[in-house]
Amino acid sequence: ASGAGQAVDLRRIGRELTVRYIVAGEVRAQGDSLGVTVRLVDAQSATQLWSERFEMAASPTGEQQSRLQGRLARRVVNALYASATERALKQPELATPIDLVLRGNALSCSVPKDASRRREQYDSALQLDPGFVPAIVGRAGTLGCELQNDARTPAEPVLAEMDALTARAIDLDGRDASAWRVRSWALAWRGRWGEALAANETAIALIPWSVGHVTDRGAFLLLTGRQPEAESQVL
Repeated sequence: ASGAGQAVDLRRIGRELTVRYIVAGEVRAQGDSLGVTVRLVDAQSATQLWSERFEMAASPTGEQQSRLQGRLARRVVNALYASATERALKQPELATPIDLVLRGNALSCSVPKDASRRREQYDSALQLDPGFVPAIVGRAGTLGCELQNDARTPAEPVLAEMDALTARAIDLDGRDASAWRVRSWALAWRGRWGEALAANETAIALIPWSVGHVTDRGAFLLLTGRQPEAESQVL
């Protein structure tokens, strides 16, 4: 990155902002188009973790800008998540709530043994911080996954716990889209379709570029017999 003709010290910026990662980039004119380069950098070492180049029209429409913003957001979030997860897995001595959640997320919830270990990671995080929303949502989501993949899982107690966990997560942080997404499925599985669709709408409003949220909406519409509306979600 550069500014006013001088190289930017990303490590200094990281220290000043007390952040571990920095998103840096530049825009260059290329005839009738613009070249946009975005990088994810480890602020402690100034190591580049990810980069990607995008192209767009020099005078983009509002829709084109929105699509690029969504694409950039998805790529950056995925790269950041992958880097943080790799760090948590390589350094097992790290035992903060977020490290425990990342290790839990890395385990499959479709295999009973791994699902149990997954819940243990979230429970350990909650012992450190009972109000840590990612751990609450992680536990709720794992319960839902177990319900889908293990016929021995008792449905009603699990759905009741998912309902309670997601309601608590949203009470703690109403802007956590993952909490709204998991809640939408907990409500749908209990046949509370209106509330499920409303929860899904909130998740989409919080993160409009999430493919998962839009896919969920299509599924809910199909399950409630609204096929034309469901088809419009993927057009």
